[in-house]
Amino acid sequence: MANTSGGISRVMMRVVVSMSIMVILASSVAITLAPSARAATINVSMDGNEFFPGDITIDVGDTVTWTNNDLVLHSATDDGGLWDTGSVSPGNSASITFTEGATYSYHCEFHAFMTGTITVGTPIPELSSPFALFGILLLTVSLIAVLRSRRK
Repeated sequence: MANTSGGISRVMMRVVVSMSIMVILASSVAITLAPSARAATINVSMDGNEFFPGDITIDVGDTVTWTNNDLVLHSATDDGGLWDTGSVSPGNSASITFTEGATYSYHCEFHAFMTGTITVGTPIPELSSPFALFGILLLTVSLIAVLRSRRK
C-alpha cells in the first residue's frame, strides 16, 4: 500500500492511527477498571483519648486501620453514619477500606471530643500497561510518518 512517491499511503496511515487510538482507549479502560495495585494501609493510633494522626489524606482503595493503644474502649464512627469500626478494645484494631472519594469527619462514640478527618481522593492511574505504552508509541510513530510524508 505504498503511493507512487515512495511514502506511506493515506489509507495505511489511517489504519495505523486508528489502531493506535483503539489500543490506547482499550488500555485506558483496563487501567481505569483495574483495582489500585498500590492500595495502602494507613495506621491511626487511638491513644490518650486522641486519634493520631487526626487528619489524613488517602486514595480510593486504601484501608485505614485504627489500633487502640489506650486503656479504654474506643471507636471510629463516621459523623454521617456511613461507617463505624464498632467498639475497639485496648490492644485490638479495626479496619475500613474506602471505595469512594469524599471527606469524612469522624469521632469516638465513647469520647465525643476525639475527632478526626479522612480525605479520600482519586489516585491518578499509571500508564504501566504495556498496551497503553505500545499504543502511544505507535501513534507517535504514525504521526511522525504523516508529517514527513506531507513535506515531500
